[in-house]
Amino acid sequence: MAFKVTNAEAYAKEYAPLATKALADSGQKRLASGGKTIAIARAVPASRIVVSMFDSLDKAKAAYTSPAYLEARKIGEQYGKFHIFAVEGIAR
Repeated sequence: MAFKVTNAEAYAKEYAPLATKALADSGQKRLASGGKTIAIARAVPASRIVVSMFDSLDKAKAAYTSPAYLEARKIGEQYGKFHIFAVEGIAR
């Protein structure tokens, strides 16, 4: 997920706790969240990037379309523009 935050204080207070709980309850394993990001080739696509892992693409889709997350996202969309996508992992 990548997004541009327009109101960091409200985002952190109103959206982040609800979204974090909803996604964790859906099986999300957060690998990176809003840390320092550097550009290597071209510009960084957003001011905030979250990298998560789920057991499958179906579980990722279910998490981001769950009622709890959609409620959180209604709040989040007041404070940022979201780009949410999933990529199938490499079998190990």
